[in-house]
Amino acid sequence: MTAECALIIGCGSKLGGSITESLASAHVNIIATYHVNQPSYSSTFDGSRVRHLELDVSNWKAIDDIFTILEQEGLLATSIVYAAGYSTGCDLGLMDEESYVDKLLTVNLKGAIRTTHNAVKALSKSQTKYKDASIVIIGSESGEFGGRGIPIYAASKGAINSFVRGYSREIGKRGIRLNVVSPGIVDSGNNPDQSVVSGLPLGRVAHPNEVADVVSWLCSSRASYVSGACIKVSGAR
Repeated sequence: MTAECALIIGCGSKLGGSITESLASAHVNIIATYHVNQPSYSSTFDGSRVRHLELDVSNWKAIDDIFTILEQEGLLATSIVYAAGYSTGCDLGLMDEESYVDKLLTVNLKGAIRTTHNAVKALSKSQTKYKDASIVIIGSESGEFGGRGIPIYAASKGAINSFVRGYSREIGKRGIRLNVVSPGIVDSGNNPDQSVVSGLPLGRVAHPNEVADVVSWLCSSRASYVSGACIKVSGAR
């Protein structure tokens, strides 16, 4: 018998950890992957409920292997979140570095596409007809307006927006929803530039849980007719 689970790719960031916590309230089985950073959760969350797997999303076979593991263990991911991402915060001095450009596009774009494709294949192969499976990719508001100093990063996130709008139309009849959540500046644990913060419409950056709760909503039946959307969580920026 197949059991449903939530799969979070990239739980090692502060945002990824918050997403994992938020989804855990609605799922018994939670699988979360990390690469560089060890997962970190709030003191009120029992992290032992989450099964952690190490994953380098730049390795397509490793992404495939995650879904093979789920299948072998009788688990089917019906809520999938791709929260892995890479950026140095400034692309301008690295535009001559082919390895940097390749890594950024591989992690931010190619990994998301591969994860989404694997999730769709697994759901389509299941003998059970899932009418409300949900895939969410974490984008960025820079994918819409370009940002400053991050043209390559913004391009990768803009490509995600286009991919989701197009692919969501292809998989809708299979009962699978696909959306993007595009945060503005999110508290990552580092001190943000106060001159930037003071210029934000709400006068502060987003708390990770404010983004995570939107993701959790998209993975619930309350968002059952939301697909192909790029939802901004940017505080009116």
